[in-house]
Amino acid sequence: MIESVVHMFTGGDDNAVHLVELAVTSEVTCKLLASVLDAHASTVTGVLSLGEAKFLSVGIDQNMRFWKFDGASLRCLCKAYTFVPDVGGIVEIDVQERKRSFVVFGTGMELISWEDRE
Repeated sequence: MIESVVHMFTGGDDNAVHLVELAVTSEVTCKLLASVLDAHASTVTGVLSLGEAKFLSVGIDQNMRFWKFDGASLRCLCKAYTFVPDVGGIVEIDVQERKRSFVVFGTGMELISWEDRE
């Protein structure tokens, strides 16, 4: 049987973010790779995988955080504030080389660009 492995980055009402590994062989297994319990000051309302073990989270606290998984833990590369109240989520709209653009939405929306310097 062909094995399939997927990394899933999640967040929710507990203000935390988690990175889990799902492996599918003859059975499905789930392994917690890393967690940040106080990733945000309130509910995490959106997450994105940016590739290369990098992730993004946004929460009702109006903060975006860029994370990198180093093999043992999630490390916050940087954080940014959004002026959008009641953040509902985030979508990526453009990728050019190391520069990425996102739209944060909630009660209004904001275009945010980020350049990966790592």
